[in-house]
Amino acid sequence: MARTTRSACWPTAEQDALLRAALLDGDDARAAWRTWERTAGFPEIDEGSVRLLPLVYRNLTRLGVSSPLTAELKGVHRRSWYKNQVLFEEVARVLSALHGAGILTVLLKGVPLALTCYPDEACRPMADVDVLVRPTDTGPALRVLRAAGWQPSTDPPAWPAEPRNAWTFVDREARQLDLHWRVFRVGYASDDELWAAAEALEVRGVRTLALCPTDQLLHVIAHGIVWNPVPSIRWIADATLLVRARGPAIDWDRLLAEGQRRGLLLTLERGLRYLADRTQVPVPTAVLDRLGARPSGRRERAALWAQMQPGVTAGMLRIWFDYTAYERGRGAHAGPLRFLRYLSAFWKAESPRSVPAMILDRIRHRLQ
Repeated sequence: MARTTRSACWPTAEQDALLRAALLDGDDARAAWRTWERTAGFPEIDEGSVRLLPLVYRNLTRLGVSSPLTAELKGVHRRSWYKNQVLFEEVARVLSALHGAGILTVLLKGVPLALTCYPDEACRPMADVDVLVRPTDTGPALRVLRAAGWQPSTDPPAWPAEPRNAWTFVDREARQLDLHWRVFRVGYASDDELWAAAEALEVRGVRTLALCPTDQLLHVIAHGIVWNPVPSIRWIADATLLVRARGPAIDWDRLLAEGQRRGLLLTLERGLRYLADRTQVPVPTAVLDRLGARPSGRRERAALWAQMQPGVTAGMLRIWFDYTAYERGRGAHAGPLRFLRYLSAFWKAESPRSVPAMILDRIRHRLQ
């Protein structure tokens, strides 16, 4: 399986064709599929595109499109269905254990999207599950997860493991669970309003919560428009299907207000414009006009650039902007010594003294 050279949040021409084959209707979807078959195909498919194949299969089947690749697509869809059934059963077991300890939960990203927005449960493959608890519940949640067979990838000095917003756990089957105590990776604004607006969700008979459609859309865009070694283009499918399924419930004024509160308006503008232009998402013109009329500062543009780019320079800038946002959220001033302590916690270093050597190691790794 090959990777594209441009591993990013914005699709290449081939990835764009696959997305349109998965998301559009009629002749537009058929033409996009023929383009992808002709220019890409299975031998050179990247990991980000593989995640779209179950949805492509479902859309092409709905449109009555026959292809030499139909049998392979069907196999991908069936494997995704099986893996998700196993995952959902495990999610229900974990949620039951957490709730039994009096811990409230909100499911983020893949599971609620698969259950409420996608055509069927196979169409949204996922390798992990994201569970949000309140920051004061991270210690009890850690004990519950360990008792349920989930172990942290490494142990931080304290829980919650600031300045991160989540920590990865793994079980005996190598499945991953990300325990979140904040919804967004950066911004550090209070999540109280997100908790208050969360909606009921049921997973295999176990009741939990999911973000309301408005907050979920902001989270999908903010989480997706970030550079990743595996192309994060699935955010486009997530957002498109979310608006189609829950559009009347989206409060666009709340979306803009929450985006402003978290410093995400420029990210939000880029994401919504792409969705409106390429996947025909019905974003209100007034919303795009309000975003377009808002002046963006040099720092905001630089932060977004760093967020979307690979490479050493962009990576260090991304960490610096995340750090300064973290300090602002705590009401503290940014400084070199505080930055070293931040990096030490973020990179799970033994002490701040080991950070310079870690920086050099990461630069060497990126250059190689």
